[in-house]
Amino acid sequence: MAEVLGKILELSNLYSTLVSHFPLWAQNFINLFLLVFLIFVYSVFIWKLYRFMARRDILPSKFARFRITNRPFIDRVAKGTTYFLKNIIIFPILIFFWYLIFTLFLIFLTEGVDISKILLISAIIIASIRAAAYYKEDLAKDLAKLLPFTLLGVYIIQSVAFNFSAVLTNISQIPSLVSKIAIYYLFILALEIVLRFFEIIFVTSGVEKEEEVKKVEE
Repeated sequence: MAEVLGKILELSNLYSTLVSHFPLWAQNFINLFLLVFLIFVYSVFIWKLYRFMARRDILPSKFARFRITNRPFIDRVAKGTTYFLKNIIIFPILIFFWYLIFTLFLIFLTEGVDISKILLISAIIIASIRAAAYYKEDLAKDLAKLLPFTLLGVYIIQSVAFNFSAVLTNISQIPSLVSKIAIYYLFILALEIVLRFFEIIFVTSGVEKEEEVKKVEE
């Protein structure tokens, strides 16, 4: 871990040294290019993933309503295995991926904000989107676009230059906050489990029709 932090600090110092050798106009050009590139990548990321993140059933199993074989027992085993892989293994990995990537983007887009607050903000946004998805997917989609792009707008208004050294410093602090990351990550997973549990109750009790859930999954 110490070696990784040392490499990050070396990279930060190398970047600062290289940029300082350029004339002022070139430094401004580099900062402008990095800002445009960062905003572009961030916008593409949000645009590509907001529909995916805002879906109630992120990994729909369309074939679950069809018979896989002529043997009901094998069908149940196959569908149970698929459910296990989808919700117990793949989904937590996707949640962690979103949380990690979104946190990194916030680190790049925020300056002078404590890294622990960035981790909290990222967890709140993801958890809010997932909670909204179980109420109305349209609301979740609006949140998935509105919140990230609002942060982007605040960054554009407040930002003057791209501070690469500050970004690397924030990233270097992440390993020391593993416990907080684990807590926020487990909170998101626990919220998802609770929401899924109530969804099953509503469907089985007739409060929410199963056909509506299937439409959501499609």
